[in-house]
Amino acid sequence: MHPKQAIFKAIEDVFGIDKKQLCSNSRVEDIMEAKKVFCYVLYNNGLVKISHSNVGKLINIDRTTVLNHIVTCKGLIQVDSRYNEIVQQTLN
Repeated sequence: MHPKQAIFKAIEDVFGIDKKQLCSNSRVEDIMEAKKVFCYVLYNNGLVKISHSNVGKLINIDRTTVLNHIVTCKGLIQVDSRYNEIVQQTLN
């Protein structure tokens, strides 16, 4: 399985949010949290070299939103052990 698809699958397993929901324009908190983790994991996993723009194209958001999601997720990982655990579950 391609790393991008594996991350979509991991997001679905951890959050219960499928690819269609992840790509939607929904502002529901659970979907937004999943998008943040998706962006962070895909951009920082080291398996795929990908730009902010290309991450955004996968879930229909712009590159600045991707960057914001990555920075937000990184900050939450540092201060919230629950959030760190969610990211680790997604990575595994």
